[in-house]
Amino acid sequence: MGEKMQEPEKEKPGAKDILEPEPLFPLKGYLILNGIFWAYCLIQLLVLLWLFRDIVGLIFFFVVLGVGFTLVSIYDYTYDRIVYKKSLKKEEINEKDEKE
Repeated sequence: MGEKMQEPEKEKPGAKDILEPEPLFPLKGYLILNGIFWAYCLIQLLVLLWLFRDIVGLIFFFVVLGVGFTLVSIYDYTYDRIVYKKSLKKEEINEKDEKE
C-alpha cells in the first residue's frame, strides 16, 4: 500500500543530442511578407476610402504601420544573421576544445 511508483530515469542530453541551428529565414521570405503586408494596408485604405471618402488620418496610420513592419523585418533579418554567425563561431571553438 505504501509503495511509491518510481519514475523512469531520464537520460542526460549528450553531445550527440544537441540540435543543429535552424536554417535562417530567407531574404526572399522577408520581401514576400512585406509585400503581402503592404498590399493588406493598401486594400484597407481603398476599402476605407470607399466607405468614408475622407481618410487623411488613416493614410498616415497605415503608412506608419507599414514602415514599422518593414523596420522590424530589417531588424529581425540582421539580428538573425549576427546571432547565427556568433553561434557558428562558438560551435567551432567548442569543437576545437573537445578535440584537445
